Amino acid sequence: MESDGLYIRMAEPCDCAAVEASFRSMLPRLRAAFGFLDFCSLIEHSLYPLVGLTRDNEVVAFAAFNDAPTVPGGVFGKKAVEAKAWAAKEASNHGYSVENSLWVEACVALPIKSVIQENYFAGFLKAVFKLSPETRVVLDLSPFEYATVLKFLKPLSRSQDMDLVLSMCLRSTVLPAMTIKQAIVKDYDDLFPVVDNAQKKSSPLSNLPNSAYPLYPFAMARLIAAQDAENKVLVAEVDHKLIGVMSLTNKLDFKILSSIRQDALLDSAPIEVGQDVEDTNTMKQDSDMQNDENGFTDKRNSAFKNHEAYVQSSLRNAFEITLFCLLDEFSYSALDFIAGALAFEGKEYCIMRMPHNSPAPEFLQYFTLVKCKGQMENIAEVDHMLLYIIHQKSLANSFEVRAARPQDMNIVRSFLERLQVSTNISHWVERRAKGCMALVASCGTEIIGLALVDQNCPNDGLLSHFDIKQLTNLEQHQEIHRAVLVFFFLNPLFANRQRLFLREIMRLMEKSILFLPVFQGQNVSNMLEDMILVPGRWHASMCATNMWTQASPQASPTSRSSVRGTAVMSATNPVYGQYVGIDCSLFTMTHKLLSKKRISVNSRIVVVGASQTAAACLNKLMTCSNIYFSNVTLISPLGLKSLYVNGKSPLDAELGPVNAILKMGINLLVNIVTATVTDLDRKMKIVSLSNGKNLHYDYLVLTIGLQDQTRDKIKATSCKGMLKLEDLAVLINENALNISKLESPIVVYGLSLQTFCTIQLLLSSGIPGSSVVVVYPELEPLDTFAEQCFKDGSIAASTMKELRAAGVIERSAFRLLEIIPDEEGCVQAVGLEKLFRASVSSSSQSNNGGICIKQPCKLLVTCTQPHVDQPIFRAIRKEGLVFNGRIVVDGNFQTNDPNIFACGSCAMFSRQCGKHLNHELFNSNELGQALANSLISLFIDYLPCHDTLWRGVLPDPFETLPLLRTTQTWPSTLLPRLIQAKCLAALLPENWVYFNVKKCTLQSKYNTLFEQPWIMRKDEWQLKVQWTEAKEIKEMTYYGKVNLEAWKFIRLVGCHDPLIFSLLSG
Repeated sequence: MESDGLYIRMAEPCDCAAVEASFRSMLPRLRAAFGFLDFCSLIEHSLYPLVGLTRDNEVVAFAAFNDAPTVPGGVFGKKAVEAKAWAAKEASNHGYSVENSLWVEACVALPIKSVIQENYFAGFLKAVFKLSPETRVVLDLSPFEYATVLKFLKPLSRSQDMDLVLSMCLRSTVLPAMTIKQAIVKDYDDLFPVVDNAQKKSSPLSNLPNSAYPLYPFAMARLIAAQDAENKVLVAEVDHKLIGVMSLTNKLDFKILSSIRQDALLDSAPIEVGQDVEDTNTMKQDSDMQNDENGFTDKRNSAFKNHEAYVQSSLRNAFEITLFCLLDEFSYSALDFIAGALAFEGKEYCIMRMPHNSPAPEFLQYFTLVKCKGQMENIAEVDHMLLYIIHQKSLANSFEVRAARPQDMNIVRSFLERLQVSTNISHWVERRAKGCMALVASCGTEIIGLALVDQNCPNDGLLSHFDIKQLTNLEQHQEIHRAVLVFFFLNPLFANRQRLFLREIMRLMEKSILFLPVFQGQNVSNMLEDMILVPGRWHASMCATNMWTQASPQASPTSRSSVRGTAVMSATNPVYGQYVGIDCSLFTMTHKLLSKKRISVNSRIVVVGASQTAAACLNKLMTCSNIYFSNVTLISPLGLKSLYVNGKSPLDAELGPVNAILKMGINLLVNIVTATVTDLDRKMKIVSLSNGKNLHYDYLVLTIGLQDQTRDKIKATSCKGMLKLEDLAVLINENALNISKLESPIVVYGLSLQTFCTIQLLLSSGIPGSSVVVVYPELEPLDTFAEQCFKDGSIAASTMKELRAAGVIERSAFRLLEIIPDEEGCVQAVGLEKLFRASVSSSSQSNNGGICIKQPCKLLVTCTQPHVDQPIFRAIRKEGLVFNGRIVVDGNFQTNDPNIFACGSCAMFSRQCGKHLNHELFNSNELGQALANSLISLFIDYLPCHDTLWRGVLPDPFETLPLLRTTQTWPSTLLPRLIQAKCLAALLPENWVYFNVKKCTLQSKYNTLFEQPWIMRKDEWQLKVQWTEAKEIKEMTYYGKVNLEAWKFIRLVGCHDPLIFSLLSG
């Protein structure tokens, strides 16, 4: 914010040194007025730390505002506690509560001109009132001799015993008051620049209703003249100047209203609907408008009517805002305007509809996003709009947070029953354990929220398993100031009070940071969007065993560390949320971040395919501390199950250590649709799903990867018992397939690395090798393929030895023709055709004289060489996307359709970026993060620019955001920086671990291998390392029964330190 040569913005940790240097000489005087001052601590912990700068970016003023009073210097010990209590009581007696007041922690300016000092003080007060629209008063507790130092603060009360003065500054003292009135026709001239300014900025609610005939002159005047009992136009006035306009209607499309899901917690205040009225009015012809250009008074009865016939519902206790415009310099008063409209109309609810793909206005953070019933794919009017609701009670000054009392037990129990949450609440209220506390939020006499807080925080485990330092300076948060939210819920009507609830929890318990762990399968609250997902760390094994809460004293350390947050644990532990172990998603919120609301992006981002690339991309999107992606959908035939199963084995090594997927929080913040994509419509931006439904998108991301296509080749549309490896792994993991009781053999068809993984999975599940039949069309024996696959004769020989020792049956040169089902549609047998060398050259030609056999089986697992998914390929070809064996993308992962992205093994970079740049050559995790950066860059313009950083959404200095995407011709030839090694891992028969970690040749400066590879062999393992001329590790291959974790070697490959070369070669 700049005014009269003064620039004020939110202070950040990088300002600490400059602030301390500017005011070091003034510290003795400042301590007498504000107590002990630590500027770094103030910047890290205060809700609103502000700095005043000159045009030369020099710090000349500083202020900090918080939610609790500070004690001046000279007041210590018991007197300090008494002073805070006296100040809080006096403020409450004058009607100032914690929800509508802030306290001055520090305020100082360099001793320059007194006028400039006063301007800075006034600027700080204006800034904090604009940053916090719900704040009505700023309070200050200071000694009597300093009570008049800060201008604009008027004495409110004085304590003779402590010689302290409580001062205050009302919002209306520094900001002009707003008045709201009903518009009249002669306001047209004053409102025209207000609406015109909003329309030039493409504000989502700046378009006049169709009923006002906006294409013709004097549309605003016609809208005002058409007001009646159910349609109103309100204007906001400041200092006799109209600064805003709002159009209200009590009627809502019945299709919209019927889509609102009346949650159980909304039953106490439902939206009341009157009699439905069918509207058949249509717009008059253009010629009529030309003949009656100024006759807007004749349109009084037809205004506010849509030009299409539909059924309207009259709202008795609610209204919808159809037009909302404010001048930029008064945007901070949007909440006052809405609250005034509720009071003016005497209604309970205010409803607002917004397009998905428009930037969400800042005032929408006070609204509740309403979820709709079922799927709304076929209702375009609903599908392209988001519905927001605010209740007048959520704006009332009666919100209170306090410790739960025994007399609250019945209310809290009924509250939790409606949430279908089983919790032994008495453990937290009546027989409260050490460090555990239950807090309730109330509005008047009604309890509307509950929080269970545990002060026993596993600090070492959190630091080891999660990269908390990426989000905040943890050194500023002592261990005694950290706590864990075990349970949190707030009535969705009061969603705008969630941050206030968190703020009060921190204030009452004297905490500066809260953690919320969420385990797989655990019920979560509706407040995750107000907390930040903490990225998981890869190297998490350095920490000793940790737990969230006290485990049973009789439990051994081994049993403690093995227990996780699963259904088994929740069944044995009656207290909701008390889990042992750190395999969870972790959310956090600091005291300072409470004042920095993330920018919401409501654009519909649809990701197809639950691959490693998709997981890395989604995790990067969800952990963004500046932007909240509220409408991300993942489409996958198995949901996230395949990632959870593969996360327990070496298969998904590029995602990090075992169970790394559990820390990503994808299942909590992403909508999961269990289906496959069958078709695509670029014009309508719709994908068709296998369940018969359609899904709209604004941005489509294809991360499907290459897959086995046997089902599509033989046209086996629906046959039970035909599976892929990931399907088999999920069924075995869920105990949904008792394969040990299958009477017929199990056929594994095709040759790939997955063939060996499938055999190992079957053998480890108790299937004898003699019941496993490997069928493949290649004429060469399985030994030849093994050598080609592993590129190492010793590994291939050892693998084949284990297969034959297990008794696995091989059938070479047989092509799968058909599936023979039984009466129930399950696999009974497969039809195979014997191939001869003359027929191998063209598999599409009939094999004259070939032998067809029938192979009995109850389970068929297909493991052929993967290709691009055929339905996706047909859709891509139909829609004209560039395809060259892979989906062609540019350096931003963008296809020739700017709204469609592709990444992973199904895609390749354009030839203009380089030759042979298939994505399968690169690390999947790194590709996914680069894809996420590309998507984030689309919305960087949603963030405030440099001259509006003071608004409280300064980009987090701990996070480097990508640059704003500039408009350019496709394809962009600038590639992302991809340096991590590619890892291919598998679990082979008899639990032999295999992985190959290789540096991409296109990213390495030296590609020539150096002499002979370095090989180390032991009884149960072997390791081969290859080097380049620059003594850079080019490739590492491991095979053995010692379970080395492949992800640890990804960072090692590519290292060219001569010391490592000397150690290994010596």
